[in-house]
Amino acid sequence: MKYKPIFRILALAIILSLLVVAIPAIPTYAVTGDKYITLSPDDGEIDEEIDIDGYDFELDEDVDIYFTSEDVDEGDDIDNVDAYELVQSDTTDEDGYFATYFDVPDELTDGDDEEVVRSGDYYVFVTYEGDDEIVAVADFTVIGYAVTGDESISIDPDKGEIGDDIDIEGWDFELDEGIDIYFTSEDVDEGDDLDDLDVYERVESDDTDDEGEFSTSFKVPSVLDDGDDKEDVTGGTYYVFVTYEDDEEIIDVEEFTVIGNKIGPTLRLPPGLRKKGLFAHFEGRWLPPGWFKGKKTGWDKDR
Repeated sequence: MKYKPIFRILALAIILSLLVVAIPAIPTYAVTGDKYITLSPDDGEIDEEIDIDGYDFELDEDVDIYFTSEDVDEGDDIDNVDAYELVQSDTTDEDGYFATYFDVPDELTDGDDEEVVRSGDYYVFVTYEGDDEIVAVADFTVIGYAVTGDESISIDPDKGEIGDDIDIEGWDFELDEGIDIYFTSEDVDEGDDLDDLDVYERVESDDTDDEGEFSTSFKVPSVLDDGDDKEDVTGGTYYVFVTYEDDEEIIDVEEFTVIGNKIGPTLRLPPGLRKKGLFAHFEGRWLPPGWFKGKKTGWDKDR
């Protein structure tokens, strides 16, 4: 019959349809090749929770999410990045999509270099687990800290004697951060490293407030012995500088002049008393040079 070919075609079509349904789908990868991530928000403070979404990644794959201060690009190798922190890991779904979050780190400790996170520009990037190639990057800005980069200090007065109280103020520093104040005889500049100095004394520590400012005071020291070398403070030019706590970089410097040496009340020793060594170290740093070599004898009743 002339209808038989039609029935045969219909039967073949039905069989093919059933085969398509019966054969399991073979997993495929996202085909666009345009893997990308988005951050919400794309700026924030230390410890703030940031949402991250990834699109068009390979399906059902584990990914690692990193935070770095270095300007990286897709295709770069993580082995060429010195300072970074692994902040999260996740797995893509059957559409090559993932959604998770991470906390803005306060330090980058997973690379060859360790670095404190401060205000400024940073980058979030993604690799597949076990693979060093960077496959997606997004910009991120750390805020909540002073961002001018113009940290400054002032001292008042800028000259004085040993033991005098000196006021020091700072502004445009990072917010709620510990700072250390040092006194040195070495001529230092902003950006120098504390480890490169031989002679200095830490005279005070303080914390900046929520506006990046601090105000405190310190006493002019009589000796500098926190460095590799020890040195008595005498009259002349010295320098006051500030670092962030646990950081070696010198942030700002002010010049200070030590005026002579403060001399205490007259001390007159009875004849032969000094020879017994009883007063050989009596406030020696406050006495004028050669005190015990002079002709002063007798006992000052006030002492």
